[in-house]
Amino acid sequence: MKKIAIYTGKGAYMAKDIEAFLSEHSFDYERLNENDIQKGDLLKSDIFIIGGGSIFDIIPALKQKGINEIQKFVKNGGKYIGICAGAYIASEKYYDRKGKEYKGLGLVKTIFERGKGEKTVNVKFLCCGENINLFYCNGPLIKKLGKDEELIAVDKTGKIGIIRKEFGKGLIFLFSAHPEGNLYKKITAKDLDSELFFKKLITK
Repeated sequence: MKKIAIYTGKGAYMAKDIEAFLSEHSFDYERLNENDIQKGDLLKSDIFIIGGGSIFDIIPALKQKGINEIQKFVKNGGKYIGICAGAYIASEKYYDRKGKEYKGLGLVKTIFERGKGEKTVNVKFLCCGENINLFYCNGPLIKKLGKDEELIAVDKTGKIGIIRKEFGKGLIFLFSAHPEGNLYKKITAKDLDSELFFKKLITK
């Protein structure tokens, strides 16, 4: 069984949505805050998920030590799943609405721009033409893909999608929008038809 860790530290105010999905599907998981990550506890896990939250709280809380630990985790064979804020901060740089630049986790070179609004979006997998829905909630919009970064699913605008990248021995999956659902809006992964895909992503 894969060991799953979820970031529940400062800024991770939508982590409960991921916890709800994992609990519903009988996945065991561990909650990690910024201090746990800085101490090296992440290296005990196989999968690390950072969900929606505040991009301007998560990175400062992790500090450079936490960023280094996350990079080490993926390089050593871990799987990083970034959803919404977790996707935005995965890049080398991220920006506020005025264009001010901030340092991210450095896992990808994809350039995101900040989006706004809440809606259900349909994304199509480029490999097979199948579709799932995601819940978009002020998530990052894809502006430019980095080298060796694969867009595996995308909506009709070309800006909301799922990105895959190999990083060292590990894998990175980034979601512009939420496959896990949203407790506040009472939307489940089953409602979105993303349940099977997200479950397989975690179990593989």
